[in-house]
Amino acid sequence: MRAPFAVLLIACALGTTAALAAPIDDAIAAAAEAKAAGDFAAMEAALGKVLALRPQHPRWSYHLAVARARQGATDGALVLLEQAAAQGAAYQPESDPDFAALAGTPRFDAIVARFSSNRAPAGAPDVAFELDDRALIPEGLACADDGVCFVSSVRRGSITRVEADGRERPFVTPRRDDLWSALGLALDQPRGLLWVASAALPELEGLKPEERGRTAVFGFALGDGRMVHRFVLADDGMPHALGDLRVLEDGRLLVSDQQGGALYLLEPRSGAYKRLTAEGALVSPQGAVVARDGRSALVADYALGLMRVDLTTGAVGRVPTLPGVATYGID
Repeated sequence: MRAPFAVLLIACALGTTAALAAPIDDAIAAAAEAKAAGDFAAMEAALGKVLALRPQHPRWSYHLAVARARQGATDGALVLLEQAAAQGAAYQPESDPDFAALAGTPRFDAIVARFSSNRAPAGAPDVAFELDDRALIPEGLACADDGVCFVSSVRRGSITRVEADGRERPFVTPRRDDLWSALGLALDQPRGLLWVASAALPELEGLKPEERGRTAVFGFALGDGRMVHRFVLADDGMPHALGDLRVLEDGRLLVSDQQGGALYLLEPRSGAYKRLTAEGALVSPQGAVVARDGRSALVADYALGLMRVDLTTGAVGRVPTLPGVATYGID
């Protein structure tokens, strides 16, 4: 689907660290200015810089196709549109006047059909259970070996326990123990704990002005739901939101900061956060899976795609993908 370039600029800038936001935002702004001026060669050059920072990104491939089509580089534009369609994007170039010169050609029509098919539903999921509260905005889900599941709520700042037979009951009632929006969940069954990443998000019901920007990791006892741990991330004046977490074999937690662009190692015995990744190495880290050897983790970065992080050194590298695969927007 086509969206104004200014809107795309705003959307790309959200949730980025200062170190990575500046170069890509500058290049996107330059591309938008060039398009407004009708300088499509300059637009192409600017988008080349964007794609150097976000390789194979379907959104920016689409706009690069615009720049090439407006310069008469038909084949170059079609290749980029085919790539975006193969990645599963669902744009509507047939309604975009920038591609008027390509309309009606067999190759372009095939691309339009592929984009249309990408919008069709895929799969037939079964309902595991339903919750009574339709406004809680569920976020995290963690299920124990016995089939009991826990669901966190962004809006209520609560956690619901769902029995194996589907019956539900409160595990942590709204805002109990000063819980903010409840986000990622992680079970540590050997130690009898449910870990919760929490942040004072705007969607939280009853959010107080002084709470904005606060974020923490909570630990609740699986047996009775009492709070055992509450580790608040220190306020350094920068935006932070601890959103996902993973329990390591030694009991430490790997915690992602989706607004601060960082991964932390949290030691429950001391409550100390140790930043693992360097400034600017990640943009918006989400969920993580630890490798079997415990030495590295695959981290979903919403802005960058699938990344690999060394859990000893903090080194970050992009996981390579095939040309028809896009991992941007991964969670």
